Amino acid sequence: MHREINKNSDLEMKGLSELVAESELKRMKAEDYKKELLEAFPDDYPPERGILEEGTVFQNPPEEEHTGDRKAFKNMPWIDYWRKLVGYKSVHMRCVFCNRDIFSDIDSPQCHSWRVEHPDERNYLTKDDYQAVGGHYHKNGHDNSDGYIILPVCKTCNGKPENYNLTLANKVLYVEEIGATVE
Repeated sequence: MHREINKNSDLEMKGLSELVAESELKRMKAEDYKKELLEAFPDDYPPERGILEEGTVFQNPPEEEHTGDRKAFKNMPWIDYWRKLVGYKSVHMRCVFCNRDIFSDIDSPQCHSWRVEHPDERNYLTKDDYQAVGGHYHKNGHDNSDGYIILPVCKTCNGKPENYNLTLANKVLYVEEIGATVE
């Protein structure tokens, strides 16, 4: 029995080492991504970043703006764009509007552990409900004359109807969208 515990301990340490190495790789990729974004869009880089206060109200963009067709530079998911440009390393976060626990990688060990620790929520939420996305919102809250900012949101809040008012549940870091392509 004692030997088995050591084996498991060794496996846990190996898993931890792999997570640390993966984290280091993601950090390096973030720096590479920023460098390539700078090279591709020197007049727009760095994107505007800042803090939005709790209680700030946003409206979902109107349907004619088709933000769902917008792709981040190098086709990166918008949530990863947000994470890389604000320096947020964890895959676990909260939706800025409804405060639900969400994850940029729903297949990550962190998401799995959280779901095991919260069986009550697991019973009525699907795995997809935990997926974080980078939602597009107008910089000034109501029109796109100043462009878009990206915020970490759950799919439910991101899918609210156009012009639906959403209020920030907490302070949040935002990043301006630059380098987008439309497909």
